[in-house]
Amino acid sequence: MDYELSDDELRAKETELANGPTFEDLAIDDSLSDLQRVTKYVCSNIALQRVIHVKMLHETARSVGFQATCDHLLPLLEPLVCDVEYVVRQHVALQFPLLCHFLVETEPQIGYKLLLHKLIPLVTKLVSDDQHEVRSAASESLVDMAALVKLEDQGQHVLTIVLPLAHDDDNEQFRISAVTLYNGLAEHFGPELCQQFCVPELISLSEDPVFRVRKSTALCFSNVCKTAGVKLSRERLIPAFQRLAKDDLWGVRKACAECFVNVALALAPTDRGSILIPMFESFVIDSSRWVRMAAYQSLGPFLAALEK
Repeated sequence: MDYELSDDELRAKETELANGPTFEDLAIDDSLSDLQRVTKYVCSNIALQRVIHVKMLHETARSVGFQATCDHLLPLLEPLVCDVEYVVRQHVALQFPLLCHFLVETEPQIGYKLLLHKLIPLVTKLVSDDQHEVRSAASESLVDMAALVKLEDQGQHVLTIVLPLAHDDDNEQFRISAVTLYNGLAEHFGPELCQQFCVPELISLSEDPVFRVRKSTALCFSNVCKTAGVKLSRERLIPAFQRLAKDDLWGVRKACAECFVNVALALAPTDRGSILIPMFESFVIDSSRWVRMAAYQSLGPFLAALEK
């Protein structure tokens, strides 16, 4: 079978790509209601129209009410999550928390079931998207959505999203996303889940062979420390942070210097000086001027943390 295009077809394709959508193509039918517009144009062949109307999902949901949202808007989410244009996927990811809040506020019981069984599974697909911008937006949204999830449901419905990312040995970007999520979700998981899962996972990722993962891990200790508690932080998390502070690569050490004030605030006041002053002293004499600069920029906040 011949899949090659003829010269005329190639010229037509080049003209189409060069010209792009015309003004007529981009025109919106003003006679439509907001609901009709959204349901029509999120399926448009033109990516710009899809993006514009994806950004209208939440406000349209509030204007049309709970039932119309369930009947007409929620069915649009699954194809949008799989859209070929990453910018569409990115913007639909940002709509999820807003829609979840609306659904749960309006109909608490039904809305909560939709959150657990429809919306969280959809945003899970975006958390492992190939495109960084989509993963980042979806991760932020998942953290916001997790605030609506009951503590007893966190393990089954939220933690299980992060664990496969953290253990994907073939994709360092997924492991980086997992680190960020552990830090963002720690307070929603609560002390028990955080101690059982976040702490050992963070320690494991702090020893990752890829320096970019170690660097991201260094930036993500503070919330896990706060939630896990001062005793476990002192005994298990701080030794891992201290190893990162002595990492062979200056970028990892710089990350530690940038965030060690937040780590200090997560520790018991009596532990801050004895544990972190030697670390600060090593930063200010580091062989990398970038590490030294980061340490000096943190000096004022660090002194304030010692006095609290």
